[in-house]
Amino acid sequence: MGLAFAVLLQLVIIFILCTPVAIIGGIIFYFFSKKEKRKEKNLLAIFSPFIALYTFYLSSLFGYGIIAEYKNTDIGVGDCWSVPLTNDYNLVFIDTSDLASISGKEHIISDIKQIQQDRNIVYGKIQNGSYFTFNTTTNELKYFSDKKELKRTITSEKNL
Repeated sequence: MGLAFAVLLQLVIIFILCTPVAIIGGIIFYFFSKKEKRKEKNLLAIFSPFIALYTFYLSSLFGYGIIAEYKNTDIGVGDCWSVPLTNDYNLVFIDTSDLASISGKEHIISDIKQIQQDRNIVYGKIQNGSYFTFNTTTNELKYFSDKKELKRTITSEKNL
């Protein structure tokens, strides 16, 4: 789903949710309002849910867009979103938030289930159960078969 399609779908969902509220509000105002200015009050009752929810949605989307731009993250409305790592690398999610990949100028690694970043080193666990480290400065990627091997490597690198 692209950004435009996702926003359009959300706008249609808001319309569907507002329609019954507007109909019920219009009926209530029609029967319980005085005869003078009944038409204006009825129109206000019918359009108020649409105006309120669309205003809330669009201002929230605009505000979140500003925050995403300030924090250098993707707005996350479509099917792909990303979070910056150091040295022009990104943690990218497509369609689901439980698997990620690291990419920069080129694709580095996929199917990441768990991740941690310590300065310029990214540690993680891949879906197949193996572990990895990726140095964003030297572009060095190392794989490890188990967690103990990863911990030994991390400990030895910190002692250097």
